[in-house]
Amino acid sequence: MIKPLFINPIHQGEKVSFVPHGLLSILSYLNDRDIPFELLDLDLLCDDVDQIQDAICQVFEKKDILFTGISALITNYHVIRKIVRIIREIDEDQIIMVGGSLGATLPASLHCDLGADFLIDRDGEYVLEQIFNLFISKSINKLNIQRIIKSAPLYFDVSNYNNIPLYNIFDIEVYYKYIRNSGKRFSVISGRGCPMGCNFCFKMAGSKVRKKKVSAFVNELSYLKKTFGIDRFSFDDDNFAINPKWISEFLGELEKNKLVIEWRFQTSLQLLNDIEIIKGMKKCGMVGVSIGIESGSKHMLEKLNKKIPLDNANNIFAQLRNLDLAISCSFIIGYPGENEDYLDETLKFINQTCEKNTFQVFYYTPYPGTVGYEECKQKRIISDEKSYILNLRNQNAFSINCTDLKIETLKHSKKMMLSSGI
Repeated sequence: MIKPLFINPIHQGEKVSFVPHGLLSILSYLNDRDIPFELLDLDLLCDDVDQIQDAICQVFEKKDILFTGISALITNYHVIRKIVRIIREIDEDQIIMVGGSLGATLPASLHCDLGADFLIDRDGEYVLEQIFNLFISKSINKLNIQRIIKSAPLYFDVSNYNNIPLYNIFDIEVYYKYIRNSGKRFSVISGRGCPMGCNFCFKMAGSKVRKKKVSAFVNELSYLKKTFGIDRFSFDDDNFAINPKWISEFLGELEKNKLVIEWRFQTSLQLLNDIEIIKGMKKCGMVGVSIGIESGSKHMLEKLNKKIPLDNANNIFAQLRNLDLAISCSFIIGYPGENEDYLDETLKFINQTCEKNTFQVFYYTPYPGTVGYEECKQKRIISDEKSYILNLRNQNAFSINCTDLKIETLKHSKKMMLSSGI
């Protein structure tokens, strides 16, 4: 049977320590509609980019492929470009579609360079269902595909999807072994969307928050525990605690089902003011929280459009520590306008508020689709988009200097911050 092929790409220099949420959701949705597919998990199969050609060739030799879909991050552009070229060498007529943040934000000047036929700039569930049906009806042409992409809803309604994701299409045991050995927790999401307007962040899932039904999410957690023995979770929504009513119902459902798990989540500082909700979370297995502080400088927080109650941070942190909850924070340095005084303010904040080795410091990386990226283009900080995107990596690496400071100053500040803390 001829089937579409979906590729989870390798991420050069690192193994991704989670099952790809977007691709998992898409394939689960297609499976529920009896749409067949092949999955090529290059991130699991390959340890190096040099190995991907053989893996792709083997699939095309053994299977009849209807079309190819690739889910990708913009930081992985150089790898996706290579994958597209490999497929073109095998089958020059193969229709290739790229989604994820790469599909949604790749600058128009690089569309031809990538070489894919279509970029999907929205959630893929509804789009790919319609495209598959178009192939089956034999009314396929590129104009029809483009019409479907542009007319499909931007976002998938997770609140009305109650089935447990099809985790067994991935090799969960291998994933979980890697996650466990690296000291991390199994990543799941309870919803999509974030209403915050941070200038450095691209929101693939949009601003409107859509949560899974509480019962459906708890069933998903129960399934993972019973089927794979997974009982340590990281809830990696953009902002897990955004809806207090949903959280209250979630805690009640955990107690009702007597589901014993450990979990942490990521959220904004201002959503941790209600200590009674936090106590309820701890009672139901919450062991820690990750908070995006981003800067100890109020001026830089304004530049970042990061609206958090910085003056109340010490009080919130103290309440969390009194409950013996682990706190991890993240900071960004090097946003346009950063200077040594603002870096010193962040260093001072860390020394007053954060315990040693409980936080991360990232260099600011301008991502397409964000306010910060457009600012960097306007200021000619980014003057050659193709060169910039080709060399773009994740935020652990230094991609570009967006300040008037010397690179050595930023690197020294990061070193000082990472060695600081209470």
